[in-house]
Amino acid sequence: MDKFKYWLFESYRRKILDNDLFSAKKYFKGKILDIGAGRERGVFQNFRGKNWTIVDIDKTLKPDIVATVENLPIKNNSHNVIKATDLFGYVEDLDKGFSECSRVLKPNGYLILSIPYLTAYDSEQHDSQRLTEYRLRKKLKDYNFKIIKFKSQGYFFSVWADFTREWIHHTFLPLRYLSYLTVYPILDLLVLWESKTKINKFWQRYTTGFFVIAQKKN
Repeated sequence: MDKFKYWLFESYRRKILDNDLFSAKKYFKGKILDIGAGRERGVFQNFRGKNWTIVDIDKTLKPDIVATVENLPIKNNSHNVIKATDLFGYVEDLDKGFSECSRVLKPNGYLILSIPYLTAYDSEQHDSQRLTEYRLRKKLKDYNFKIIKFKSQGYFFSVWADFTREWIHHTFLPLRYLSYLTVYPILDLLVLWESKTKINKFWQRYTTGFFVIAQKKN
C-alpha cells in the first residue's frame, strides 16, 4: 500500500529527487548535516543514520538544531557532508547561506543540494525564489565549490506531467479516479521515455529543478 500511495500521490520531481539521492549514496559518509529536513518527504529519509544532524527553523518538528542556513551554530570545518534538498528556494540571503555551508564543511567535503525550478510555489511558507542553472553554478563557484555533478531533474514532459497530476488531484472525484486509471499510466510512459531519450536543447530549457553535488576546495 505504501508503494501504491507513493506512486499515486508523490510528484515526478519528488521521485526523480529520491532516485538522485540514492544514486549519490556513496557521498554520504562521515558527519552529515541535513539542513531544512525537519519535514522530509519522499523515501530517501529512511536512509538517514545516527551520524546525521537535522537542522530546521521550525522547532515543532523537533530537529537536532533549530537554526537557519544563514546562521549555523556549528564549528568551522566540522562536517563531511551537507545535504540541502529544496532548501535554497526559501533562503532570503543566498550569499550568507552558501558562505555558511562552505564554512561548516571540511576541505573536500560535499554539498548535496536540489532546488525546484518549474514547480508550483509554496504559498504557505516563505518560498522566495527560483535559480537558473547559470545563477546556481555561479553561486557555487563564488563560495569555493567545485561542481562534481549538475543534473536537470526531468525536462518538458516531466514538468507537464507534474502540472497535469496536480490538476487531476484537485478535480472532482469521479474524473479524478478515472484519470488515475487512464491518464497516470500515459504520464508514466512519457516521463520514462524522456528519461531514456536524448532531449534536444529546446526541450531542455524546461525542467522541474536541479540536483547538484559540489565539493569544497582546499
